[in-house]
Amino acid sequence: YAKTFNLTPGIGLSDAQMQQLTSNMVWLVSQDVTLPDGTHQSVLVPKLYLAQASTVDLNSTGALVTGKAVNLNASGDLANSGRIVGDMATQVVGNTIVNRGAIGGAGGATLVQAVQDVRNIGGSITGQNVAVQAGRDVINETQTISNLQTIGPNGYSAGATGVGSVGSITATNNVSVLAGRDITLAGATVSAGNNAQLAAGRDLNLGTVTLGTTQDAVSRGGQSYFHDQTTTVSGSTVSAGGNVVAVAGRDATLTSSAIQAGGDATVVAGRNVTVTAVSDTHTHSEGSLGADAQYKKSSYDETVQGSAIQAGNSATLGAGQTQAVGRVLQASGITPATPEAGGTGNLAVLGSTVTTEKGVAKLAATGDVTIGAVSEQHNSDHWSEDKHSGVLSSSSSRSVDTTARTDAVGSTLSADSVSVSAGRDINVKGSSIAATNDATLNAQRDINIESATASSSETHFREETRSGLMGSG
Repeated sequence: YAKTFNLTPGIGLSDAQMQQLTSNMVWLVSQDVTLPDGTHQSVLVPKLYLAQASTVDLNSTGALVTGKAVNLNASGDLANSGRIVGDMATQVVGNTIVNRGAIGGAGGATLVQAVQDVRNIGGSITGQNVAVQAGRDVINETQTISNLQTIGPNGYSAGATGVGSVGSITATNNVSVLAGRDITLAGATVSAGNNAQLAAGRDLNLGTVTLGTTQDAVSRGGQSYFHDQTTTVSGSTVSAGGNVVAVAGRDATLTSSAIQAGGDATVVAGRNVTVTAVSDTHTHSEGSLGADAQYKKSSYDETVQGSAIQAGNSATLGAGQTQAVGRVLQASGITPATPEAGGTGNLAVLGSTVTTEKGVAKLAATGDVTIGAVSEQHNSDHWSEDKHSGVLSSSSSRSVDTTARTDAVGSTLSADSVSVSAGRDINVKGSSIAATNDATLNAQRDINIESATASSSETHFREETRSGLMGSG
C-alpha cells in the first residue's frame, strides 16, 4: 500500500487514503520526542490505522444469509465470517460455532447453540432477545491486531497492538449466556436493554485483552539507545438497563472489568468470587555511552485499572453459595460443578469498587470476605558522567539518582446500606466502606480493619573531581 500510494514516512494518512485501506496497518508519523542524546527532535512514532472494513459491523467480503426467519443447523462445526440475519428470528445450531461476522438482526429472537463451544471472536450476536448456549464453553473475545515496522539505517522500529473488532453479544430486550462449563469474556461486551443473565456450570471469567506500543532505536554501534513500551488493558463489560445476574458453579472472577445494572447486580459462585485489578504499564529506557558526556536513565510506572460493579438498585456478591447457585443453574439446564469436600467460599474485592445508587450492597461468603488494596509501582533510575580535559587541567562529575515508590490503591464499597457477612473473617485493608444509612459487618471469627502501607525511597549521589593547575586533587 505504501508503495502504491507513494506514502512518505513521517506524514500521516489523509482521509482519502484511509478510505482506500484494505487491511489494518501501523504507519510511522512524525512527532517531537526526546532522543537518546537528550535533544528534542522530530522522530517517527507508530500510529495504528484501521481499514474501512474494520470500522463497521459487517464483513463486506463475507457471505450473506438473510430471510424472514433463518435457521442454520449443522451436524458438525459451523464457522461464520459473513452475515446471518433473520428479520423475525435467527437460529444457528452446530457442534462448535465460531463467529467472526454478524449473527442476528435488530428485531426478533436470536439463538446460537452449540453442543461443544461457542466462540465469538470479534463478531457480533444481536437480536431483540438473544440466547447463546454451549454444552461446554462460551468464549466472547475482542480481536486485536498488531504490526511492527523497522525503518532507517539505525534500526528504528515501532509497533502497536490495537483493537481490531470488539466481540459483542447485544439484545434490545433480554440476553442470556449459558455454558455447561466456562464463560470467558476477553475485552468483550454483553449488553441488554432489559435483563442480562450469565450462567456457567464451572467458571465465569470477565477479563481483558492487552494493547500497547513499542519504540526502539540504536545508534553508534549500540552505544546510544532508546526504548519505550506501553501496555494498556481493555476490560470486559456486562451491562443491562434492568438486572444483571452472573452465576458460576465454581469461581466467578472480574479482572479490570465492569458490571453495570440499571436495577440489581448479582454475582454469586459455588466457591470463590474475586473482583480485582491489573495495571497499565509504561517502561522507558535510554542512554548514550562511549563519549565524554554519558548517561543512562530508566523508568517504570504502573496505573491500576480496577473492576467496577455498579447498580441502580442493589448489588449482591455471594461466595460459597452452592445451594442457591445449584438451583439457578439447574433451572437453566446446567449441571453445577461438583463442590470440593470441605471447601469454603472466599470473596475478595481488590483495588475495585462496588457501588449502588440506592438499595443495599450485600457481600456474603461462607469463608473470608476481603476488601483490600493492590500495589502500584513507580521506579526511576538516572546515571550520568561528564568529563572535561584541557591542556593544563581536567575535571569529571558523576551523579546517580534513584527513586522507588509503591502506592496502595484501595477498594470502595458504597451504597445506601451495606451488609458484609463472613463464615470466617472479614478483612478490610486500605479501603473504604461508606453507607448513607446502616453499615453492618458480621463475622463468625475475626473482623480486621487496617490501613494499607505505601512506601517510597530515594538515593542521590554526586561526585566531582578536578586535577591539574586549577584542580585540588
